Amino acid sequence: MKNFTSMILLLVITSVGCTQSIENKDFSWLLGDWQRTNNEAGQLTTESWEFSQKEYQGLGVTVVGSDTVFFENISLTNIENQMFLVVETPEHGDPVQFKITSQTNESFTAENPENDFPKKIIYKKTKEGLLATVSNDERTIDFTFIPAKN
Repeated sequence: MKNFTSMILLLVITSVGCTQSIENKDFSWLLGDWQRTNNEAGQLTTESWEFSQKEYQGLGVTVVGSDTVFFENISLTNIENQMFLVVETPEHGDPVQFKITSQTNESFTAENPENDFPKKIIYKKTKEGLLATVSNDERTIDFTFIPAKN
């Protein structure tokens, strides 16, 4: 009987450990409005993050003058009990999924080795704001953000 009870307890602990929902993944350090500080001259890039409908949703926009030259919808969501960063842009018809491969209290790494660029996306909270790094084997681009002034 003792072995049976131990097996049931082990099964319950394993089941709970394997079920990862967005509610127990804290990405709240991303929330808010952010402005990129290392833009090319004449550009304004912003990201805004909120928590809605059990997922984190972001919007990235780059403006030159009064023209929007780039935008992307971003989300952190649970797909079949695994966390993903999902990026949607007009250039890519279908959303691109990046699996969250590591996470700390103030950072995460998301990867999709099948994607041309980027293959890896890293977000980190910094003393000044956020650092987002996108990369593949040949190139790396850093996006340095501070809280946006409203």
